[in-house]
Amino acid sequence: AIMIAMWTWVRGMGIVYRAEDIELAQTVALKFLNRRLQSPAEAFELVKREVRIARQITHPSVVRIYDLGVADDEIFISMEFVAGENLQSLVRRIGPLPAPKVAQIARQLVAGLAAAHDAGILHRDLKPANVMIDGAGDVRILDFGIAAPLDDSQALQRVMGTPGFMPPELLAGELPTARSDLFAWG
Repeated sequence: AIMIAMWTWVRGMGIVYRAEDIELAQTVALKFLNRRLQSPAEAFELVKREVRIARQITHPSVVRIYDLGVADDEIFISMEFVAGENLQSLVRRIGPLPAPKVAQIARQLVAGLAAAHDAGILHRDLKPANVMIDGAGDVRILDFGIAAPLDDSQALQRVMGTPGFMPPELLAGELPTARSDLFAWG
């Protein structure tokens, strides 16, 4: 049983709620896809794919994905709740970060990306809005909604991501590689 709190975080493809798992007495995040973006069958396949891909990555700098579910015809992903702020909001709120903090964030991000790449996964949409900074100042990479396995050439042929964070070679028609995520990291 889950009790959804009032806290929400609106994302491009959906909305994330803070919720309490009553059975396990844990706070979790529930990500619901925007119903206007696709049919229920398409939504279920998108969520299932994201869960399947993200579950392959285990690292302290990557948000943990628990499961997918359906309630009242709404499809959602349950995941680790990270109490904090995304990097985009943090920089907007306080301005440029001190160099030691930037270096810490960069190290944690590249370690999380390396774990994804070691699992054979490209994130494909790394950007400050997809990086959470928790209350201890540590990084969590999230939103593997458009991630793809490195060996899935069909998925990799679709140009996806946020234009300002896409490497030039991808925009020139080349397939993404681990270097594509590193470009966004930089």
